Amino acid sequence: MTEIRWEQYPLVLQQELARSWLQRQAHLQLAPNTLDAYGRCLNDYLSFCARHSVQPEAVTREQVALYVQDLAHRANPKGANMLSIEHGRGLSNSTMQQRSTVLRLFCDSLIEQQLRQDNPVGRGHYVPGKAFGGVRDRGLLPHYHKLPWLPSDEQWQDLLRSLTEEPLRNQVLLLLAYDGALRREELITLEISDFDFAYRQIRIRAEHAKNGRERVVGYGKVTSRLLEAYLHHRRALSATRDPLFLSESHRNTACPLPCSGDVVQDCAEDGSTGWSPTIYHSYTTTSSPDPYGQGTHGPAPDCPLRWSCLLADHDALHQLEWRRTHGSGQPEPGWL
Repeated sequence: MTEIRWEQYPLVLQQELARSWLQRQAHLQLAPNTLDAYGRCLNDYLSFCARHSVQPEAVTREQVALYVQDLAHRANPKGANMLSIEHGRGLSNSTMQQRSTVLRLFCDSLIEQQLRQDNPVGRGHYVPGKAFGGVRDRGLLPHYHKLPWLPSDEQWQDLLRSLTEEPLRNQVLLLLAYDGALRREELITLEISDFDFAYRQIRIRAEHAKNGRERVVGYGKVTSRLLEAYLHHRRALSATRDPLFLSESHRNTACPLPCSGDVVQDCAEDGSTGWSPTIYHSYTTTSSPDPYGQGTHGPAPDCPLRWSCLLADHDALHQLEWRRTHGSGQPEPGWL
């Protein structure tokens, strides 16, 4: 069973009903990241209740509306660093949806325990017989689906240049994440046994995939060279085969990297790029372009494979590998 980090949710720990609800979610074997999201959202709701003298288990629709108003107008923690052209206040629509969903689930549990009669958090309802195919009454909040933010060619070049100053592990982390369109947990939990080095393929295990489905993804020639160099470097840290990525800090030498950290984001923020890399990947079941200029990659049978956005620059990837091998200078034509 996943251990709940109660120190992260002090208000949940103090409130008996909230504590028992979150503990039940852990007993039901929810994923660690899901538990963390539930804990943070519930702690935020309890903080609102404390500020406005609201009984958490007796909240009304009017008080839920005030909570939504608070979410929409509080200072955004990312304020000045937001990339979209907005006022920088209020939480994003997806965050507000998450907060309201957790509150609705919590109130559902109160109804099951017969501690209240109704759920003050509205949800959409299917109404048969209205218009073509029926209609749905809207939920508490509207859903917004925005186009993904993609870095420009210049920003992508800045990221690759700053990557040359990063440790070899971080270079492999970013390129594997890019090549395979890997989510953070999928990337950090990779084990050496998941790799087929002959065919440059990675098996993503079902227990770490967000959709619970195992799949196979590929990676390119430059990434393969860097991965080989990292494996030689890794042997000096640990003789064990799994997991692949290990901490190199003095405090946690050779320990597995935590899923809560974001090495790729820190890499960009510490570099000269001035932006946090939000690289959008879209899984497809059709052939997709190859950033290394080697044509297209077809999908593995019955597996969503590769990414379908944001092509890397061929020359920049060559320079990254050349500088790792030769230290400086420009790669010779046809070197790779």
